[in-house]
Amino acid sequence: MNNRKGVKTMPGENTEYQVLMDSIDNPVIALQEDLKVMYCNPAYAKQVGRRVDEIEGYYLLEIFPENTGNASHLAYLEVLETGKSTSAQSKMGNQYFSERIFRTPVGIISLADNVDNLKRWEEAVESLTTDQRAVFDEINDAVVIHDVNDNRIVDVNKAACDMFSYGREEMLELSMGDLTADEPPYNRDDFLRWLKKPPELKNKFMEWKVRDQSGRTFWIEIKSKRMKIGDEIRVVAVIQDITRCKYTEKELRELYERYESLFENPTDMVFIHDLAGNFISVNQAAERITGYWAEELVKMNIQQLASTDSLKLLRGFQYQRMPQDQSSNYELELVTKYDTRLFMDVNISPIYKGGKATAVQGIARDITQRKMKESELIETAKNLANFVDYLPDATMAIDMEGKVVVWNKAMEELTEIKAEDMLGKGDYEYGLAFYNKRRPIMVDLVLRPEEVKQYYSIVEVDKYTMISEFDTPHLRGEGHYLWGQAMPWYDQQGNLIGAIESLRDITERYKTRQALKEAEEKVRRDRKCLFTLIDNLEGAILTCNLHGRIRMANLKFGNLLGYGVEELPGMNIAEIIEDKSDQIIGAELLSALQANDAKIYDIQLITKDGIRQVARIKIRPVWEDGKITGCIMRAEE
Repeated sequence: MNNRKGVKTMPGENTEYQVLMDSIDNPVIALQEDLKVMYCNPAYAKQVGRRVDEIEGYYLLEIFPENTGNASHLAYLEVLETGKSTSAQSKMGNQYFSERIFRTPVGIISLADNVDNLKRWEEAVESLTTDQRAVFDEINDAVVIHDVNDNRIVDVNKAACDMFSYGREEMLELSMGDLTADEPPYNRDDFLRWLKKPPELKNKFMEWKVRDQSGRTFWIEIKSKRMKIGDEIRVVAVIQDITRCKYTEKELRELYERYESLFENPTDMVFIHDLAGNFISVNQAAERITGYWAEELVKMNIQQLASTDSLKLLRGFQYQRMPQDQSSNYELELVTKYDTRLFMDVNISPIYKGGKATAVQGIARDITQRKMKESELIETAKNLANFVDYLPDATMAIDMEGKVVVWNKAMEELTEIKAEDMLGKGDYEYGLAFYNKRRPIMVDLVLRPEEVKQYYSIVEVDKYTMISEFDTPHLRGEGHYLWGQAMPWYDQQGNLIGAIESLRDITERYKTRQALKEAEEKVRRDRKCLFTLIDNLEGAILTCNLHGRIRMANLKFGNLLGYGVEELPGMNIAEIIEDKSDQIIGAELLSALQANDAKIYDIQLITKDGIRQVARIKIRPVWEDGKITGCIMRAEE
């Protein structure tokens, strides 16, 4: 252990106890009273992504300042103050742990247990209380909700349907007892009895043997919890398939026999070879694919079927080191007996016996047609890229898997991201350029409209081309407003092979448009204030230009003639005023105004109903830039 200056000696240091703690999988850390790290085991260092010598001898909060005030930090201080042991839940890396914290003569020691699976189960249960169906179906573990009284199944998620090979509606016709294997000692009644036990009388989880729709039996680990869903008390059961963990040597031998059924598969090549690659057995499809008889293949090594390019890959495999519970995928270019070449998608997994890998079982699928289409797509993408590089608009394209295959020069300038840094990237990598997070952008609307439409308001759709305008808050580190169009991408045979998007930076136009809207809104508000002011003036008032066209009339003038105030603007004063002296109608209006004094005229007003009524009208000129541009009239009955 690192014995830095200022670090006290931990009881048991450099003894068998330290060796023991170094070897266990649980993260362990010992701290002095000032929270300086005296010791941490390799499991703790690995979990937090540091080396042991980067932790020991340093203050905890200097290494992990983000832990200040979290549950662990507060629990450490509590134990130091009270001397009583306690526990706290914390997150190390991307996993959840439950820490048990104890007082020592010189400080504290913490032992952490991984509770990530339990946390995931709690999150699964929590999703039910919010009635989020989509989240419920995305949970990896099978979740079955059943009635607390008769054990009738009332809801399941997609993982449960997949696990038991039923459709959702089929499962809702079953009870929990129908899922058991019902074979001694795992009978139906004992299973139901355990489910009905109150929480305080049963373990948090139980292992049991169940049966799917096809009759296949397998092992599960089940956790259950009573909770209120809606107005009903239900039991929520979270189920994991633990069959692989339960295999005995006897069951392993049965697994060998089970492989025989795979060999009847008429499409894929199924094989078993030893750890050196020598074939032990193959199915009939292997004969059809390779051109060799089965009797020939069992005398061959898999490397004899590989092209020169694939040989290096096969020679690098160390089959004996493959983990028992994992499989491996690779692509193999296979050379047939007739010297033709096929591309195979190969999945292999080790066969263990007595705790050691003894052979390898594999399934190989012919993907030659797919590879040819991919080659054509690459060639098409190259041709498209050469063309779009000369387009003025920023343009990109993705394939059916969402990987970037085109990123032109204008797109490089718009995003400040080079094509070589983006081509081939998937998982919404391009979203980072615009939104600083992985998320769909407009091009994804073509391939996944239901998933993406929440992000965009479509302005126009024209012959499968979608057009929109939108804000991109993180483009080049600042906000920009873009115009974009997205469209499907077809090959020469008319097959959909991806989607294309073109973008144009319209930030300045958008700002101008927004400023114009704001100005129009201000004018509208000002006009409203002006009209309100005029409506409250004494007398019936209107304004008109020199041609007699009415610009505005107040409410009193409209009421006097029986018009609404919105009807009068645009009319000519000759339609509402009869001037027998011809002093203010037509060309005479300007002459009347040039006197530059307010004058009163006797006229007749014409109401909307055509009724004439005697009135007196006072006229004042309106001046703009030294010229008379109109007048203000005030009428008196």
